[in-house]
Amino acid sequence: MRAPAPQYFIHGFIMCNEYEGELAHSCQHGDGPHSIKVCITKTDNDPATFNKIKAQAGDKPVYKKVRKRQKGMT
Repeated sequence: MRAPAPQYFIHGFIMCNEYEGELAHSCQHGDGPHSIKVCITKTDNDPATFNKIKAQAGDKPVYKKVRKRQKGMT
């Protein structure tokens, strides 16, 4: 994990016990229910619903690729 994404994505927070559909979550790391961060993708969502979420999120920022530091540089 912690790898940079190839583009910006819409994220949101939901309670782990208040969602419909498939979500890989088990509450193993703490007592539930609790808030979890989810990535909202265009591919796996109803187009009308995704467009409403996209409108609320606003314009997508210009993507800036993160360059890796070269050895010996601080």
